[in-house]
Order: sequence, then structure tokens, then C-alpha cells
Amino acid sequence: MCKRKAESDSKRQFNKLWENEFLFIASPSGKSMCIVCESTLSDNRRHDLSRHYKKHQLQIEERQKLVPGSVLRKEYVVKKKEDMQKRRNLLVMRGCESLAMLEASYEIAFVLAKKHKPFSEGEDIVKPCLQNFAKCVGDKSIERNVNEIALSKQTIMKCIEELSRDVSGQLKDRVHSCSFFSLALDESADMCDIAQLSIFIRGIGDNFNLFEQLIGLESLYG
Repeated sequence: MCKRKAESDSKRQFNKLWENEFLFIASPSGKSMCIVCESTLSDNRRHDLSRHYKKHQLQIEERQKLVPGSVLRKEYVVKKKEDMQKRRNLLVMRGCESLAMLEASYEIAFVLAKKHKPFSEGEDIVKPCLQNFAKCVGDKSIERNVNEIALSKQTIMKCIEELSRDVSGQLKDRVHSCSFFSLALDESADMCDIAQLSIFIRGIGDNFNLFEQLIGLESLYG
């Protein structure tokens, strides 16, 4: 009985009439949120909303003159809902900007890796160049975004390591899915005169997609 009651309570839907009656609105998760103190209740039950509303009833009805059913009360609810929606949109926009700055860090790290540049050049060369560009353009938003890009030596190193793991993972998936393949071996020596065995693979998939990649570089001793 208790279990069934708890399940039925958790499935209660928010009632639109509670907006004007108890000054609650439905949060993005579907829970009841008080627009006065912005606290969220765990269950959408009328009894809980009524008990919470009584904490603010004196302030709302007597001091602010927001009597239930009045025009001022309805305008108060509409204004509060608009303000809260604007704040949510701002948080979403900031989240998108942060994601864009993270993507920029990976793109710059990828370029440094392809050009065989030191990890420190991201912070010592690339970022100052971007900052100078933002100042010349005179756009404060670009300057703010440039300052938020993480290009420290440690960050660039972690980005390149993650990109390397991702490329290796993609190559393994392609090798496992190919229908036919051939191997090519080549031997050379590094600057320390240690023999290096290069292993290349050329494969073809079910859709006749050809690929050729270096899958291994092994040091040979003795």
C-alpha cells in the first residue's frame, strides 16, 4: 500500500492553477518551484505547496498587496517567470560558450601536434597573438572569449593525449571491421641508431572504403 502510494505521488503532474494560488511554477525537471524563494519541492502535492506558501503568505499578501486573484498578483507571476527564463537562457548560452572555448583548445592543440611544435607555444605564442588580434578588432566579446581559452602547457598536453587515444580507437575500429587487409613493413634507424620497425596497414571495408595508416612503430634491439 505504501509503495503504491509513493509511486502515485511521484507521478503527480504540476497543476497550472498553482501558479496564482501558491506562487509555484513547473521547473524544467517538472518539479514545483517557488517563485518567491526559488526552492524546489520533491513532490507535486497540493498539501506540500500550501504548507510552503504559508511561510511567505504574510509578506506576499499584506506587505506587497498581492492578494490571490488580483491583477498585481498575476503580473507578479508573469514577471517572475520571465526573469527566471532569462536566467536559464543565459546559463545555457554560457554553457555553449564554454563548450566552444574547449573545442578551440583541442583545435589549437591539434595544429601544434601536426606542426611538431612544443606544448608551451599555445600559451607563449598562440594566445598572445589571439589577444592582439582581439584588441586590434576592438571587439570586447572576442577579447573575453580569447582570455577564456585554456592553452597552458599542461592543457595542450592533455588535449593531444586525448586526441591520440581517439585516433587510435578509431583506427582499431576500422581494422576490426575491414574485410581484407595487407601489411607493409619498413625498417629505419632513429637518431640514437636504434632500429625502428614501421608497420603499415592497408584495408578495405564492406562499403569498399580504402584506408592506409601507420598502426605501429616498434624498437628493435640486438
